[in-house]
Amino acid sequence: MNGWKLLPLVCLLALAIAAPISEAHADEEAPAPAPTPAPTPPLTPAPASNSDNPDQGNILILGGTVFHESSTLTGEEQVSVQERDQSFDYQNYNRLSARVIYLRPQSERLYLGFGADFVGNYAANIVDDDGPSDPPDVYSFGPLLETMGFAEWRFPLSDDLTFSVGTQLGLAMVFPRGDLAAEIRSLQNNNVRVWRIPRFGGAAGAHTAFRYTIDDRLGLRADLGLQWQNIIMFRTQQTVDGSPFRKHWTTGALRGRLGISLEILL
Repeated sequence: MNGWKLLPLVCLLALAIAAPISEAHADEEAPAPAPTPAPTPPLTPAPASNSDNPDQGNILILGGTVFHESSTLTGEEQVSVQERDQSFDYQNYNRLSARVIYLRPQSERLYLGFGADFVGNYAANIVDDDGPSDPPDVYSFGPLLETMGFAEWRFPLSDDLTFSVGTQLGLAMVFPRGDLAAEIRSLQNNNVRVWRIPRFGGAAGAHTAFRYTIDDRLGLRADLGLQWQNIIMFRTQQTVDGSPFRKHWTTGALRGRLGISLEILL
């Protein structure tokens, strides 16, 4: 009987001893919380370096050309029933032109832009069967302006030398002066309705060039090009004082050019 009385006391003692042991095991078995990773700072792209590709930039080309052409003026005039052939072959009398070109990079190799060539007095040195006459028989048309779009592909050959090949296409304009202006005045005095306005045509060509680097922004450029040009000087058909009148003049030129220019990286 005394054993049964002691049984509740033994159970209470056992529970008192087991409780702290269970808590200790729970503390040992619970995994430690994982450390929170530090936030990754955002990646900032490295600034582009111009030294990796020094030629990539807008380019201004200033210079001039020496040119030679083999040309023909195809012309005819009809007054009433009489027709006259006014055609003649000619070479250029003046040989220098001024040039300005602006180019923008479109890719690593391709540049696109626009430019102009200007001849102060475009004049024909008329050629007969024996060649240019001596003294020269010159027919002056007036100032010539060509405005063209350019496409150019560039290929580095070394750190200082670049080769390029390109094409151009655009508009040619002659502003009548000299003999062409006198021809217009003569027609006006005979009641022909013509005006002293620019004469328009087209021009197209191809070129190659070499560029030598002087410093980070300057380069010396040499061009060699071939160009075709066509300009309508007169194209009129009308009735003058009761008689039919027609006058057609068109020039066609095949021109070779050698140019020296300064390239400026903007």
